[in-house]
Amino acid sequence: MVGDMRVLIPDNTRIIGEIQAGFFVSVNGITHPEGVIVANEVKMREYSLEGLVEEHRGDKWVIESVQVITGSETFLHGDPDVGSDVLVIAWRKAGGELVARLIETVVR
Repeated sequence: MVGDMRVLIPDNTRIIGEIQAGFFVSVNGITHPEGVIVANEVKMREYSLEGLVEEHRGDKWVIESVQVITGSETFLHGDPDVGSDVLVIAWRKAGGELVARLIETVVR
């Protein structure tokens, strides 16, 4: 289920990213008259954010007043910390929480 739509994922469906329940995804496919989508491609929706790191405590970061969570899947590039200008690529969970896939120091 994606939102309130039933999605069928045949063996030849292209899956991009590690799809997990509760994350936002994009589905490309064909909608059948009965309302079922047969997926050609399913991928994690990614969001990007660039700005100053205002806080960093454990797995919680605040970047330009936006809270981002890190985990074992998060790649830190450069030496991002409070005061750093960073680029964040993240996935959004159903509850609205952003989970960072990448936090990279931006050098200007």
